[in-house]
Amino acid sequence: MRIKIGPVLLLVFLIAILAKGGFFLKESTPEKVNWRATWVRKSGPVERKNFYYLARKKFHLNYQPTTARLFISCQSRCEVFLNEKQLRKIGLYSNPPYQYYDYFEVTSFLKRGENLIAILGYNEGIDSFFGPAKPDGLLVQLEIPSFWWKKMIVSDESWKMFELKAWDSDAQRIWKTSTSFQEIFNAAQSPQNWSKIEFDDTNWERAEIIGSPPQNPWEKLILRPIPYLEEKIVPLNFFQQGNFTPDSQSDFNNPAIFINSGQKEIISKSPSAIEKISWANNQFASFKLPQQIVGGVKICFEKGGQGTVEIGYAETLNEDGFPDTGRMMFQGDRLLNPQDGFCWENFAPRSYKYLILVFRDFPKEIQLKSVEGFKTEYPLKAQNGVDFGDQLLNQIYQIGLDTLKIDLQETLMDCPVRERAQYVGDARVEALVAGKVFGETEITKKALWEFARSQDEEGYLAANYPTGKIINIPTYVLQWVNMLWEYYQNSQDKETLQSLYPHLKKLLAFFEKKEGENGFLLKQENWWVFIDHGEMVATQDDSLVLQTSYFGALVDAAKIAGLLNDQVNQNHFTQKAEDLKKKINDYFWVEEKNLFDDCRSENGFCQHFSFQANYWALYWEVVSEEKKKILLDNLLNNRFNLAESQTPYFNGFVAEVLFKNGKEKEAVDFIKNYWGQMIQAGATTWWESFNPETLSTNARMGESMAHAWGSLPSYLLQKYLIKD
Repeated sequence: MRIKIGPVLLLVFLIAILAKGGFFLKESTPEKVNWRATWVRKSGPVERKNFYYLARKKFHLNYQPTTARLFISCQSRCEVFLNEKQLRKIGLYSNPPYQYYDYFEVTSFLKRGENLIAILGYNEGIDSFFGPAKPDGLLVQLEIPSFWWKKMIVSDESWKMFELKAWDSDAQRIWKTSTSFQEIFNAAQSPQNWSKIEFDDTNWERAEIIGSPPQNPWEKLILRPIPYLEEKIVPLNFFQQGNFTPDSQSDFNNPAIFINSGQKEIISKSPSAIEKISWANNQFASFKLPQQIVGGVKICFEKGGQGTVEIGYAETLNEDGFPDTGRMMFQGDRLLNPQDGFCWENFAPRSYKYLILVFRDFPKEIQLKSVEGFKTEYPLKAQNGVDFGDQLLNQIYQIGLDTLKIDLQETLMDCPVRERAQYVGDARVEALVAGKVFGETEITKKALWEFARSQDEEGYLAANYPTGKIINIPTYVLQWVNMLWEYYQNSQDKETLQSLYPHLKKLLAFFEKKEGENGFLLKQENWWVFIDHGEMVATQDDSLVLQTSYFGALVDAAKIAGLLNDQVNQNHFTQKAEDLKKKINDYFWVEEKNLFDDCRSENGFCQHFSFQANYWALYWEVVSEEKKKILLDNLLNNRFNLAESQTPYFNGFVAEVLFKNGKEKEAVDFIKNYWGQMIQAGATTWWESFNPETLSTNARMGESMAHAWGSLPSYLLQKYLIKD
């Protein structure tokens, strides 16, 4: 039999074309993508820090699509445009092998004829507190199904890419070696209209192929599990206009230090509208907000030129009344050579209550068109109006929620300027407030999974995650168990509880192996046993706060095991908790003082008695009934002159102890006194620390001015004073 080669080759050719076009590909869903795209990058060194690039892909459509889905992932962040319309900035931090991807319905963005996907990509390429160093990479898949065809546009070698040197890759980092970079942007080096279809990218290089999913280090791709942040314009109050004299000894390479060290002379404290002023060299403008934000600033020029605008962000004013950009965190950016009609906004988030601009080296006066602040917030449901019948309590409650909204971004951040890290201890407080007040649990679920994914082979979790800088805080790690139980109480999500339960069992098995012969956890060499700032708690040898934290985790683990019908482990965790409680009361209690000692060793008591260790024992309800009343009375009356906590974090637990033990009046008075004095000292968000005796914080030493670990009163007031 003779086979005609021509028709066979034609058939093979048609099948290949259909396969490449996606005809035989099963349609993707948001949760399960049939990846045909490859990871691509701009050619060059594998390891490069603070790296910006542009990517473009033009494609033609012969019809108007009725359905189109875009799946995209990038390392670390990217801004996506489709036919010149901005979709948004994307990129959630994660640790290998996990990587988040985003999904968009983009039917309305496409058109018949020429279309364009354009991307501004950025990779930090360094370890930070909120993410590890990873190489830059981009993964894009656009699916356009129709009745007779499944067209696919995927990232591959046909994409065009360009290294964007308008940003200086040698810019300094905002804080030490552990956070993101300042932005030094030269507008003259940025391609104009690069996101437009007609832009000529002929001289751009073709993309370099990295590999197809699953590809190291992004082997496990996960759909973004939380909603997108909302961006809102916030008006800035222009309150200072003046002359600026640079300090010749200042660090010129650091915009924040350069601004802070210069001499400032105020011309006006009630200046005209910003757009009515022509700015000469060595002048400055300061702006303020009623409250700190996370987001940034957009500056538009009516008349620009060859020169420099220094941009400084501050949480507070310095002693001379100017925005303090020279604290431990140097939030500063630099804009070079903005031309007429040019607009600039920061790419990475900034957090500030005060903003200062310094104009220098322009050959002639320039004129601004506008200076606008913008903030990002996690989309929370509007809460019902709450009135405690007390103006101060209402204010404390609201400031707690405002602080939460600053730190609740795409993780449960500890603070918006310094680490911007997700710690278990801070996250647990934020989750309690978000769950109780707003009914928000999705971001807590994301955090619980992220911590679970940090679990090592032995079973230990990271106290902060995702991160490139792990800190070992066992008293935080143990609270992951409590956070999981509290998540279930707010969400009733038994499926997630069941899925995370193996991680819980493995974690507690790890801690069980760290017990000594006496049944107490032995402090490991690299553990930081933390419950409060300061050197107030002794944690050497057998540490009371470590044992009480362990007890609290065992109690909630037993509840979870019972709910999941694991009778064996429920009995095991319950028995261990009961045994540990008895040992703690027998071993750490000092009869002659009616207090717990912070620690013990084989040589006896440490003879160190702290406010924190004793309240921590009451908080986890490890104190026997006969001791509880005596201990609480001693602490309330401070009979032994114990140094009280100077953080709103720990004092939140003190307030809950009072509520739990029927001391509602004392709890309310305690909240009004401590947080009320912080308000008197000028707080509009909760500070990381506060000393009522000096009415101050250690802000000048780098402590945060917006720390949501101090927001627990909002949860407590809602829980104990609002009757459902």
